[in-house]
Amino acid sequence: MKIKIVLLIVLLSVGILSCAQMSSYTYKRSLSQNTSTWHSIDLADELYSKVKADLSDIRIYGVTPQKDTFEASYFLDMPKESVLKNIDVQIINKSTSKEGSSYTFKLRNVEALNEISLFFKQQNFDWKIRLEGTQDQKQWFTLLDEYRILSILNNTDSYHFTTLHLGMSEYGYYRLTVKTKDQVDLVEASLSKQVAETKKYYTYPIIWQNLKEDKENKQSIIEFEIQNKVPISKIRFTISSTFDYYRQFRLEYLADSFKRETGWQYQYVSVSIGNMSSFDKNEFKSDEVIAKRFRLSIINHDDLPLKIDSIKVEGCRKKIIFRCTEKAEYWLVYGNKAAMTPQYDIDNFKSNIPNEIIALKVGDEDVNHLSNNMVELPMFMNKNVLWAVMILIILVLGGFSWKMLKNIR
Repeated sequence: MKIKIVLLIVLLSVGILSCAQMSSYTYKRSLSQNTSTWHSIDLADELYSKVKADLSDIRIYGVTPQKDTFEASYFLDMPKESVLKNIDVQIINKSTSKEGSSYTFKLRNVEALNEISLFFKQQNFDWKIRLEGTQDQKQWFTLLDEYRILSILNNTDSYHFTTLHLGMSEYGYYRLTVKTKDQVDLVEASLSKQVAETKKYYTYPIIWQNLKEDKENKQSIIEFEIQNKVPISKIRFTISSTFDYYRQFRLEYLADSFKRETGWQYQYVSVSIGNMSSFDKNEFKSDEVIAKRFRLSIINHDDLPLKIDSIKVEGCRKKIIFRCTEKAEYWLVYGNKAAMTPQYDIDNFKSNIPNEIIALKVGDEDVNHLSNNMVELPMFMNKNVLWAVMILIILVLGGFSWKMLKNIR
């Protein structure tokens, strides 16, 4: 009779432990019925403010009709960034004229390109160029004209805008003319093709912004905010000022805030530090950060402040690819500060996953009231107590086994 009671306790304890897998996460969302082995789910914007920064506390659990709980393997789908494919080229001719200095480039193999990076021996210049293309060096076609390139190097600043962006072109020869009477020494020209990126950016509308002119420190400070805390990797500023400008800036995001007796204190972390200018697009890419509030500081020195017409905040919406090995009811759970990054076999076999994957619908967010993160657990749900119970069961079973062996002797 005692042995039956002990076995019952063991079964109950195992059931509690398997249930605790899901209950240790604060939030859960139901997933629509799975119909194949591989499925994808989109992560909602509201989720990012409730998970760890590295997203390591996201899990997918399945519950079978027999009420068995298991963890489903998944990985975060990370689209590729754009990459540059370098094209082999040689400089075959240099000439000078009243217009300036000209260089002819010959491609070893004719292929399409859309970007040319120029490297000069000179460190300080402000020049305009013309770029032409041809197949036979007889009839030349103008691709760019009056295109401005700039380089500034002094004790405080280092800025170079010497990359030519053009439409996709496919010629055997290119001719660059630098329109200046200055000495021009082209050290190298790198011709390349920007391979289209698979990463799709989503624009998050600005819901609040504030501009402050700090006259004492001669800088403009613009704070702005989006609706939710989401992954952001690109911010673009449209500046309506018509004059030429070149300003140092610092772009930061709000990482934390706390209240003191003197009021709220805000902790900002730098995203990008550099220069914005009238020659560039003023589009700044950075490592992805999960944030909703940002601050841009522009150093004006003694110049007029810039007029910022609009701000565009962009990021990539993530999705999860997961494997359904059992017929079950699946749940997306998250919100557990103690969770570690999961390790699954499918990380090594992503190339075997089919291209066509069915997306599952994600239900509304529910608060898991059994979660350790939300409420104090009952005694029988506390991990320490569970371990104590398991040890006690092992000792009791060991004692019964010892007695039975003695009786057999």
